[in-house]
Amino acid sequence: MNQFSPSQLGYFLDFDLWQQAKNLLDFQIKQMDKNQHYNTLSMFYYKQVASRGTALGTQKYFKQRVANNLFYGLEREFAFYDYVIPKSHLGLRNYKFFTYPMRILYYSLGLYLLKLSQELLQGYVKKNDRLNCYYGGNLNFTNHSLVIKYETTFYKPYYKNFKKDIRQQINNNADNKIVIKFDIQNYFDNVDILVLLDKIDRFSKPSLKEELRFDTSTKEQIKFYFNFISSNKGGIPQSDNDIISGLLGHIYLIFSDLVIDTEICKYSNLIEEHKIIRFVDDIFICINFSINTDKQQQETITDSITSHISDILHYELGLKLNTKTRLYWLNNSNQKEELLKVLKKVSPEYYAHDDESEETPENKIDNIFNEIEKLKTSSIDVSLGSDGSLQEEILKEVYDNSVNQLLSKQEIQDKIELTFTNFNFDLVKVMPQEIILIISKNQKTLSKFVLFLQNKKNLTTRDVHLIIKFLCQTNFKNKNKVLFKKLKYNDSFRHIASVYEESKIVSDAPGYYQLSATQINILMSQPHIIEQIRLRVFNEKIGAYSVALNHLLNEIHGICMLIDKNNTNKNKDYNAEHAVKYLAFTGVPHDICIDTRNLFDRRNRNTVSHPGSEQNIAWGVTKDEYIKYRNAVGQCLKILLCSP
Repeated sequence: MNQFSPSQLGYFLDFDLWQQAKNLLDFQIKQMDKNQHYNTLSMFYYKQVASRGTALGTQKYFKQRVANNLFYGLEREFAFYDYVIPKSHLGLRNYKFFTYPMRILYYSLGLYLLKLSQELLQGYVKKNDRLNCYYGGNLNFTNHSLVIKYETTFYKPYYKNFKKDIRQQINNNADNKIVIKFDIQNYFDNVDILVLLDKIDRFSKPSLKEELRFDTSTKEQIKFYFNFISSNKGGIPQSDNDIISGLLGHIYLIFSDLVIDTEICKYSNLIEEHKIIRFVDDIFICINFSINTDKQQQETITDSITSHISDILHYELGLKLNTKTRLYWLNNSNQKEELLKVLKKVSPEYYAHDDESEETPENKIDNIFNEIEKLKTSSIDVSLGSDGSLQEEILKEVYDNSVNQLLSKQEIQDKIELTFTNFNFDLVKVMPQEIILIISKNQKTLSKFVLFLQNKKNLTTRDVHLIIKFLCQTNFKNKNKVLFKKLKYNDSFRHIASVYEESKIVSDAPGYYQLSATQINILMSQPHIIEQIRLRVFNEKIGAYSVALNHLLNEIHGICMLIDKNNTNKNKDYNAEHAVKYLAFTGVPHDICIDTRNLFDRRNRNTVSHPGSEQNIAWGVTKDEYIKYRNAVGQCLKILLCSP
């Protein structure tokens, strides 16, 4: 029988799924040795700490930290940090850095939702030949076991199929065909987790939901977790090499795929065939009109379909299209050519070798240097690289193994040195990963670039991103040198740099106040106290200090009731006077005892607890006030939980 209550993750999340999530992440880490796609910030950190994570693979760890929800209070061990990475035109994309245990937990919840959705994805959606929808993997369970291998975890075959499908549509029967490219505004930030859960609930088999305990309590737990990691802002997190966010983003749009497909089928007498081709949120809808339709009919149908799709995305999923959404008539040679160019730039973070290219590696090298020469003579501009002045797909050819091998030849290294002489290294920001890979082939050029980075002052997001890309490209060999220190002293990145430098998984001080792991053992089997910790930490994170203060009081009150040996009538009539008396008895300094007494009184003047009256005015709790009381509770617990 399940020992966990409906308010705990262990109610629906079991150790087997936790283990499989860990195996998935560990498999990704192992790919770093043979696939540079995995050479990213998070993965280098995970690789550094994974060998010390044997405790995470035990049932004891899962029960005592994860299943009981205690992880919410372990703010160092289960940490996550927000940062941003650059986009084109000075845009910024929200990213998250998860500690190793927190990433496994996130993967666990994603795999749980996959279990619920797999029958719909494989047994229904995949059988619809009008839907060609992909993400950066193909995770699936066989006999309750997650299939973990290259073919299910790596993006490239699915990205290539996605592009191949679109090219086939462009090149076949183009006379009466249109292609609509939909661009969703800040997709991952706007995914509504409650809508996702409701859709999964609506379309999953009742027997499966019963088996997996997918009920109202479970939905509430999952929703709470996602609100927690987003600080109540919504969305699903984006992290480097995060296959689970790609999966969840894919599942979310499956529900719109089905509705859109139904909408287009209403015009079956005027449309010969259609395809919905999608890679996560990159959506292409190809419509081949019947030969008996004229231009006006085609335009009318297209206008109706696109308007309905916009409505479907908005009202069904809470998503909005942006101005990059475009319509291409394939019988127009200019528009067809433009679409082929656009296709090369779709999901620019990915690279897939063009099987149709007949260029030799030598020609590719020449093209790469031509692009760098163009870049060298460019002036820095916010639109550089996204205005068509640079052919990004050419520089991405550095990932081709044959090209990479040529870059190591002496004559090419000499050419690199010559090309990057008098080069403005700020221009590397246009395509940092690709250009750094080229620079790294020539030691003299590399030394100049490192000096350029070391001399950077007042780092911007783009500067930080450049340093991270360099460290990843060089396997963090400069970790303890100047560049890594620059990250440590950057306000927006210092927490992540500290976690990387500490390189611990199971910390001696996991983050519950300043207490050691041993001191918090007593709390592991106290669900009512853990629940107060969970709610306190969440409201603290979102700045709801009046609510957080109530849970803070309940937390210290509950712990005093638990360990006060004089509290023989557990939970009955144990008030502020009893708690403060016990604190004084155990040696808590008088000023802290008084702060705790005042905490009880402040709760009674808190607008969340009481509406107030003419005689007793209630007022909200400020951040500074809350922190004062929180520090007092932390000092109390340090003494109480050290007491014999």
